[in-house]
Amino acid sequence: MKKCTLLIILCVAFSTSSFALITQGNWRWRNNNGSQTSATWKAAENQSITINSIDSILRLRIQLQNTTGENKGFNANLQVASSPNGPWRYLTNFDNNNPFKITMVNTAVTDLAATTQQLSSTGNAFIPGKLLARTNELSQSMDNNTVTEYEYSIQPTENITAGTTYYFKIPNLDYPLSLPSIKTTANINAKAKLLANGSFEKNMQNWQFKKRAGVVATAAIIDSLYKDGLKSLQVNITSRGAAPDVGLQHDVIAFKKGKVYMVRFWAKAKKRSAKMKLVIKGPGKLLQYDYKLYTGWEEFQFAFKAADARAALVFVFLSNTEYNIDKVEILDETNNEIDVAMNYMWQNNRPENEYAWLSADGQISEPLPDGRTVWTFSDGWYGYNDTTTNSMNTHQLLRNTLVLQTADKPNGILHTMIGGTVDAPKAIMEPPNPVGHDDFFWPRDMIVENDSLKVLLPDVVQLNENDPLMYGNREAVAVFSLPDLTLHSIKWMPWIGTLQYNTLCKADDGYTYAYAAREINPYESHAVVARFPTGHFSATTPWQFLTDTGWSYDYQNSKEIADVNLYSVVRMGPNHYVALFMTPLSDKIEVEYAQSPIGPWVNRSIVGQTEGQADIMSYFALIHEETENNGNYTFSYCNIGDIGQMLDDKTVYWPTFQRADLKSLSPFTDGSPVAKMDAFDAKPEDNTKVLLQWKMATETGNDHFIIQHSANGKTGWRNVATIKSRGNSLDAQSYNTYDLQPVNGNNYYQLVQVNKDGSSNTSDVKVVTLNIETPTVKVYPNPSNGDAFIALNNYSGTHIKAEVTDINGRLILSKNIQVQKNGNYAIPFAGKPAAGVYNVVIKGDKLNETMRLVIQ
Repeated sequence: MKKCTLLIILCVAFSTSSFALITQGNWRWRNNNGSQTSATWKAAENQSITINSIDSILRLRIQLQNTTGENKGFNANLQVASSPNGPWRYLTNFDNNNPFKITMVNTAVTDLAATTQQLSSTGNAFIPGKLLARTNELSQSMDNNTVTEYEYSIQPTENITAGTTYYFKIPNLDYPLSLPSIKTTANINAKAKLLANGSFEKNMQNWQFKKRAGVVATAAIIDSLYKDGLKSLQVNITSRGAAPDVGLQHDVIAFKKGKVYMVRFWAKAKKRSAKMKLVIKGPGKLLQYDYKLYTGWEEFQFAFKAADARAALVFVFLSNTEYNIDKVEILDETNNEIDVAMNYMWQNNRPENEYAWLSADGQISEPLPDGRTVWTFSDGWYGYNDTTTNSMNTHQLLRNTLVLQTADKPNGILHTMIGGTVDAPKAIMEPPNPVGHDDFFWPRDMIVENDSLKVLLPDVVQLNENDPLMYGNREAVAVFSLPDLTLHSIKWMPWIGTLQYNTLCKADDGYTYAYAAREINPYESHAVVARFPTGHFSATTPWQFLTDTGWSYDYQNSKEIADVNLYSVVRMGPNHYVALFMTPLSDKIEVEYAQSPIGPWVNRSIVGQTEGQADIMSYFALIHEETENNGNYTFSYCNIGDIGQMLDDKTVYWPTFQRADLKSLSPFTDGSPVAKMDAFDAKPEDNTKVLLQWKMATETGNDHFIIQHSANGKTGWRNVATIKSRGNSLDAQSYNTYDLQPVNGNNYYQLVQVNKDGSSNTSDVKVVTLNIETPTVKVYPNPSNGDAFIALNNYSGTHIKAEVTDINGRLILSKNIQVQKNGNYAIPFAGKPAAGVYNVVIKGDKLNETMRLVIQ
């Protein structure tokens, strides 16, 4: 992926496509008090409005015109910024940290309804546009010399800032007119921020610039359109002295002790690697974190647990240079866009005395059965983590590792697993028969099967020293034992061809699906899919590939199932799937949804946005399914800059963890519970009992099983056993029980699988024929002169009980006798009984016989 990114940049630089753009023209605000024809306008055309509440839905109508001379495509996303020059944020369906959102529900209008012409005519032919009340991602096209109108249903969020003007636009158009705008009043009901005036829009309010005597340094508010609003802070140090004597301090901030917070800020310096320190200064504890700044704007962060209920935030400037700071903010662990707890764990919870992961990409996670989580990474920097600095002191790069997370965020401890030794570290997974100058694995998805962790390993090859890296047209599977994560094997899968498979998803139908991307051009890839039986991810079970004619073992005719690369696919519930992805060079993180792992994939939506840091590329959007909580998932993307940036700032080559309620955007709901029976069998054992075995390919919503028996296979079904389900699982599960009381002859069995909702499924009937030998017993000689014996045949027990009574029912003898299947055993009279007639009763396993014995 890193190499593809460089190729894309070159392609952009030499693109020869037409640069004429669609024009964003007239616009108008309206109330949400009716349909698009009956709702009243809030202001005249191209006139800004002022709002004093976040509680009402607003509608913005925008005109688009194409006079470029050709058909043109555009994306109808709406963006917002607090300055007319950005930076711009997409409106999504979530509050996130944005001031506005696309409404999820609007009863006044219908999402994607066709628009009619309502703004001033341009003289060109009108074509209907769309009304977006829920949809936030929509690709469209316009013929030349046409005009259209789009209307957006939006609502302010609690993240809005009082006394601010916000601007709106559809991206990548021409803007000859002023942009649509909204002003907020000073008393709008916005959420109180933990850190006031973090963007310096109120100049130095809440901040104090401090310097010691003899220091030559200045602080000034300057016009800045970089990150938020129209201003930023510039600190210029000519001579800082021998000690850290220049600082910027914010007023005391209220925290909740023990809770997790994150400071985020944007900064740059005129001198590369300029040093700066962030301090959380409380009465009980001082938290410090060191930074080295880049010459372009980057976003920095520091996650911490509050040690005091009140503390000040301080920046200390440690180099003679010019610093710029903007959009300083503090987020708590309830933030619904940034996963603060996850960021805290990765920053702080790597033991400093352990050789560990410092930064890397390819951050794929897999929950383990015992509650732990395992992560795999591609190229990464390794050494000893220093939790007091954002820079690294290492030159050790490893191609792949595993990291074991011991508990849930934010408290999980992270232990790194490498190959080799600390003195001579190497990747934990290496090709068994390497080729070329360099050959290694960049690991991709993982699954747990049959008490093992299995990792999908695309091969990366450099044939000669100066050749580029490329996909080696082969993939392997690594098998680690659980719970110890010992590597047992790495084997090639011979059926993999020129497409690189990256993503695995266990489905409801007993198969695991693997997704690859077919490159159309450097900017576009389309998904293809393969499958294998769940529980059989190995080098010996061939995959099937979806083609136009169905499933085939020939990968060459794989059909495309989506017009994007489905880079991360997760099952959210029965017959309910989500795919997360980023298209090359896009700053959008998007999703699509399906009711089947093969699609159709629909409802493309924006769920997140990359930050757009200087000279840093973002890629690899991934869902972390173990984080799911009522439809909310943590997802991440990778960042990469040059090596100097990486070493100065860990987060340059570090996953960015965001989160969102992905399930809320789906047009589907969870399907009916799925419990798929794979096999049911009945077979005799020892000709005296019947073994009943069955296997479930998947179990979701299953409650229990009932084994039923019939003597004729049609009527008289009786319950033999009831077995409780082991719980929901997409992995195969095996069960067994016995019928200890079958009948002689034919025994008919069926399995009834009962769901939690009371519905059930019944298996085919299985028949077992038994020729059960009936035990026989006789007493001899009869009549007897005093000695008598028991003759026993076909008896399966180990003991019998002999009882002798006289003609009046008086007990003469009662004795337990140890016996074998066949044999003769004396009746142990104490002496010769009196002449007469006696009853002899023999009892045992399936044996109860009464006989007359005559004593002469």
